[in-house]
Amino acid sequence: MRVMLVGNPNAGKSTLFHALTQHALINSEAQEAYSPLLPDTQFIDLPGFYSLNSGQTPSLSMQFAAQELLNNPPDLFINVVNVTELEKQLLLTTQLLELGIPLVVLLTHQDKCTQACNEGLLSQRLGVPVFALKDYQATQIRALSSWLQSKMTVKPKMILPWPKTIAHYFPEDLQVGQSLFALRRYLESADRFRSLDSVTDDLYQKIAHIALIDLETLKALDVELVMMDSRYAFVHQIVQVVMPAQTPKQQSWTRKLDKVLLHRFWGWPIFLMILWAFFSLAIDIGGGLQQTLTGQCEWFFKYPVSGFLQRLGALNWVKWLLVDGLGTGIATMLSFLPVMGLMNLFLTLLEASGYMSRVAFLFERMMRSIGLPGKAFLPLLIGFGCNVPAIMSARMVDGSRERLLTVLLSPFMSCSARLTIYAVFASLFFPQSGGLVVLSLYLLGIVMAILTGLLLRKFWLTGQSAPLMMDLPLYKIPKMKRLLKDVYLRLKLFLIRSGALVVPFCAVLGTFQAAVQHGWMISEGFKTLLWQIWQSGLHPIFAPLGVSLENWPAAVSLLTGTMAKEIVVATLNTLYGQMPNILQNPAITVAHHHWVFLDQWMVLPASMTEHLTAHSSRALMWAFGGPAAAYSYLLFVLLYIPCISTLAIIRQEVGFFWQWFALIWSLILAYSVASLFYQTATYSLHPLQTISWWGGMTLVWVIIILLFHYWKPKYAKQY
Repeated sequence: MRVMLVGNPNAGKSTLFHALTQHALINSEAQEAYSPLLPDTQFIDLPGFYSLNSGQTPSLSMQFAAQELLNNPPDLFINVVNVTELEKQLLLTTQLLELGIPLVVLLTHQDKCTQACNEGLLSQRLGVPVFALKDYQATQIRALSSWLQSKMTVKPKMILPWPKTIAHYFPEDLQVGQSLFALRRYLESADRFRSLDSVTDDLYQKIAHIALIDLETLKALDVELVMMDSRYAFVHQIVQVVMPAQTPKQQSWTRKLDKVLLHRFWGWPIFLMILWAFFSLAIDIGGGLQQTLTGQCEWFFKYPVSGFLQRLGALNWVKWLLVDGLGTGIATMLSFLPVMGLMNLFLTLLEASGYMSRVAFLFERMMRSIGLPGKAFLPLLIGFGCNVPAIMSARMVDGSRERLLTVLLSPFMSCSARLTIYAVFASLFFPQSGGLVVLSLYLLGIVMAILTGLLLRKFWLTGQSAPLMMDLPLYKIPKMKRLLKDVYLRLKLFLIRSGALVVPFCAVLGTFQAAVQHGWMISEGFKTLLWQIWQSGLHPIFAPLGVSLENWPAAVSLLTGTMAKEIVVATLNTLYGQMPNILQNPAITVAHHHWVFLDQWMVLPASMTEHLTAHSSRALMWAFGGPAAAYSYLLFVLLYIPCISTLAIIRQEVGFFWQWFALIWSLILAYSVASLFYQTATYSLHPLQTISWWGGMTLVWVIIILLFHYWKPKYAKQY
């Protein structure tokens, strides 16, 4: 059986879907999953929308949800209704009633009202079962699941009364179903959305045609307005009976907090302070745990396994695969967990509290003042988790021009994969100011997105943007159990998705690197050729960024990072981990004491014992040489080519030309910003070179601006 969850935005659908199916929360696209409590039932969570009428559903995601509902109707609708907005949200309920498909109404947020809704009376008035969900705890979800099993076949029979002015046009024996719904939808739509083709029944077509001619032509009535007034009046009468005095408890507190947090002057500093505090805690606490966990993982997955394999007499390539390949890959993946876990906890806390929705309004004021679409910020928020769903959620933005712009700006948001790179470098090169460094990268990504948007709106994508309109949820204190559960699901999803890339990649790269070091696969002559290519061909390109001649693994990791940003750290860890011993690593030494008992039954090879204190992070610090080169590298990682998945979804959403534009534009920005920063930071070492570099880059950007001004591709003209 297919059960579809439908409702307005912020009604609680996705939270219910998460509670029923144990899937992570993703609000931008339709989701499908089975529930452990109802194993034969497939639950479908659609994006929130307000109406089934095209004219009242402007955004692409809302249109998708409405069309999906009509084109692939389920066996049962669960209409999730936020009881604090009962009158507004029951409008969609009345449209669902007309489809004739089994329907139940689920009331949420009852605890936020001083007077509870009388669900029994509401059920009687609507003619369908109604369930009041107190919370999303396991006991309530089990009760809901049991209740659903007995209500899955109850079809609605109530027909909304017709307006008095047009009631005589319609026979009294009309039955609920697709034909009746199509008739009402036709009459309630604006002129530009009306099409008799949608009314398939011949009788209903004649009725609609005669009614429109008579009412709009002869009597000069606005049928759309008359029909909608009738629907509003019907809903208003119901609400007055079932909930005569609706007063949200938390509304006064929400208004008081909004006066401070959304203040036009104080809102921005408060937002930045909150982000700085969270980033600092995540980097300081998570970074410390990361170093310890890295040492433990390297010892556990690498050195004991090597000794055990030597005792078994395993072949060299088996040891390289398991130790240098899989061992390094697993250690790299697990080392991500502390920082990723804390950062996801903080971001989930902000989202669940209702604060992140309000941040959109802070950005909306600024973005509209410089000509950017306010709604574009909502998908960009999702981009801080992953750019792929952010680009897909651009469908919620009104207007094709705004959607295109949102797609092109989304890759500048620092995704969670980039955060792993920031965390490693911040803990090594900026131990006292790691949170500030990470915050600066996040803000710089936003600034680059704004500048890109300004440039495109000035020359290619001209026009006005629609103002931002959205429902703001009430503030609430999230329950820690739910937060931790959601963080666990996100980390699990991250490990599954990223581990499928990182671990096999490390296995191949580590095995290959170990084989090369031991004289296998590549001859000395070929090694010399590769070094010459790097020295004379590639290094001059990377040198302005602060990548030294010996730091070739940094360049390799940038190339592999185009597949997925998680692979950057994996590549660095694999390549640097096999460099000669540079510095002592206390984390490995501590791990050695924890596992000293292994010596009693496991013999470690002599070559491995000599390198017990070698660690890739120390080699990384030596190779970069200082904070200037490290920060320049982070700037390039922030801005350069999105991963392959992001490029693929850009092509899917907006086409081939804009995919290549995003690729080339990101490389130009990344190289310009990173090289200018490094050249400026090292000005005292080579002042003439820095001045020349600034002059050259200025000339390049003048040419780029002139190109934007005098050339507008045909793919931009259609917007």
